[in-house]
Amino acid sequence: ATYYNFIKFKLWVADTNTEYSYPDLAVYFHERYISTYIGGGTANIVMAEYNTPIDDSIVSLTGNTTAPVPLDYDDAHLSIEALGAVFYGFPINDYYPNVVTTSGDLRVLFIDAPPIGVAFNATAPEVVSQYHWYIDPGTVGFTADEEHPVVIRIDTTGLSGFVDYSQLTVYKRSIHGSPSFEACNAVWNDPYLDVSVTSFSEFILGGPLESTLPIELSSFTAMITVGNQVSLNWITQSETGVLGYRIYRATEPDLSAAEQISPLISASNTSTQQCYVFTDTELSQEGTYYYWLENADLDGANQFHGPISLYYSINGGGQDPSPVLFDGLGKIYPNPFNPTTCINYGLCQKGEIGISIYNLRGQLVRSLLHETKEAGLYKAIWDGKADDGRPCGSGIYLVRMQQNSTCSQQKIMLLK
Repeated sequence: ATYYNFIKFKLWVADTNTEYSYPDLAVYFHERYISTYIGGGTANIVMAEYNTPIDDSIVSLTGNTTAPVPLDYDDAHLSIEALGAVFYGFPINDYYPNVVTTSGDLRVLFIDAPPIGVAFNATAPEVVSQYHWYIDPGTVGFTADEEHPVVIRIDTTGLSGFVDYSQLTVYKRSIHGSPSFEACNAVWNDPYLDVSVTSFSEFILGGPLESTLPIELSSFTAMITVGNQVSLNWITQSETGVLGYRIYRATEPDLSAAEQISPLISASNTSTQQCYVFTDTELSQEGTYYYWLENADLDGANQFHGPISLYYSINGGGQDPSPVLFDGLGKIYPNPFNPTTCINYGLCQKGEIGISIYNLRGQLVRSLLHETKEAGLYKAIWDGKADDGRPCGSGIYLVRMQQNSTCSQQKIMLLK
């Protein structure tokens, strides 16, 4: 590790087949910790200890009382809707829901990173979200069974990485750090995933491959550097299941004529904004050059973005990228969206076009436009409403562009 790096430690206990890792593994250094580690050099670990997480959301509960559910953890996108039921044989035989038998703190830790060492009992999901939750009841006493379960509600609003959260399942492991998760019976109540369990532990989301949104690309640009080289820059808002990126270059706006000029550039696969740079150092002739960005996914699929172009001069003085005409739909952003999204489209020559919105049953929802356009790049805004003015519900929709005898379409998701 280098100076000021953040180091994550992982501890595997073979006897119990259990893994402990960030954020709840405490690591203790020797007495020279401050001078050696913070100042650089070598530090020796003298003890590793598993601790209950402290960087979390806490709700304090009083013993022998009924808890005021739901217990909301807004920053964690989670709430606890029910805490099971305690059976009392007096004065009558009855179950009392949400009774807390001992006082203490109920903690929820929301981690914007996948858990380490994930494995699954039975069938594993094709993809797993970058989020997971750890729920620690501390000393709080409660009783739950199949008839009177604990009900966890995960709010998918604001989470990124998936197109359709209704396809996802909640997975749980009973012991934090143990190697295997198992599927829970989750119910979709738009935009919530509700799951009933009999104990707390760790939760993640997983589902089929087609539910993923591999990347949200917010920009792809090219510019001439001070050293008269071409710098390609792209920014992603989130990435899921992306193997990496490649850059292609051509002297004409035809992808089939382009050659790959970069190695595979590894993706970060996070839900936070990431910036990437690749420098083309191999230009030796003046002219206009076109660049494409390919994102290669872990499942073998790929998608191309671009082209963008610039004029390169041997003596410097290159021009900023100029718009390149294309036919069909371009980037639609934001996606998922609420309540409006911007639909980019282009025409290489004058023609009659139509853009319409359909639901997944093939029913026409909105005729957005139908007119003749000159060659150029355009934008259309959909406000999430149907032709009759009523707001559309959450779900996946198809944007379809009809241009002469050709048709292009893309999936978008309205998420309320």
